Amino acid sequence: MFKNQLTSTVCQRQGNRTPECFKRVRDLETKQECFLIGLLQLKYNVICERPYKFKIKSLPFFKVKTLYNVYESIDVQNLTNERVKTLVDKDRADNVDEKTIRRRTEVYRISEHLHVLMDILINNGTSIKTKENRHTTMADRRNLYSITYEGINFSKKEIVEKGGSIHSLISEEFTKKKPNSTGLLPLCDTEIMSLLLN
Repeated sequence: MFKNQLTSTVCQRQGNRTPECFKRVRDLETKQECFLIGLLQLKYNVICERPYKFKIKSLPFFKVKTLYNVYESIDVQNLTNERVKTLVDKDRADNVDEKTIRRRTEVYRISEHLHVLMDILINNGTSIKTKENRHTTMADRRNLYSITYEGINFSKKEIVEKGGSIHSLISEEFTKKKPNSTGLLPLCDTEIMSLLLN
């Protein structure tokens, strides 16, 4: 079993209670997201937000705010917020206590952001295989198992490795910016494409 897959499974069973498990799960999510960003920038200009903190134990997570090209503009931030609100409203309707809701909201903000990016790719014809295709428990991270993009298949290992390389490239650029400022990853950026496709 691939190491990150095993780590993620163990951490989910433990409820991500330990700092080490939190770091490994968050790092996996971040690398997956950067791989998705890499695919999306083949069709869109990508506007990302610089994380407030860079010197943290887990890899900084770059939230996509907007995707656009000459044909369309997609407000990723708004789509993510709508999905988070739906889940929070359901928790309140189920009488979940506010402390738990606040903790879950932080998880939702990451997981739903990933879900939005995945759905956009799927709507553009990308095939994505994941652990779960729906919310079943709080441990569901919709972990990516494989992606097929225009006939090119990427394994889980490739997704994590290439996502990590893309994250390093984005981090290098965004460390120069002020916290919570935005930056543009241009359509078909050659450096990202090289990391993604080679």
